Amino acid sequence: MPGQHTEHAFETAIEHHLTTAGGYEKGYREAFDPEQRFRRLMPAGRWPS
Repeated sequence: MPGQHTEHAFETAIEHHLTTAGGYEKGYREAFDPEQRFRRLMPAGRWPS
């Protein structure tokens, strides 16, 4: 069906926008450390107690 969208295309478009205009950097699963997730996401001194 022409014009049909796929989830992969949607995710790719969002990632492209966020990394080119939104100030985000692409992350990689292999580099993700769940124990450090808040330290990477929250500015220093603002971690939840």
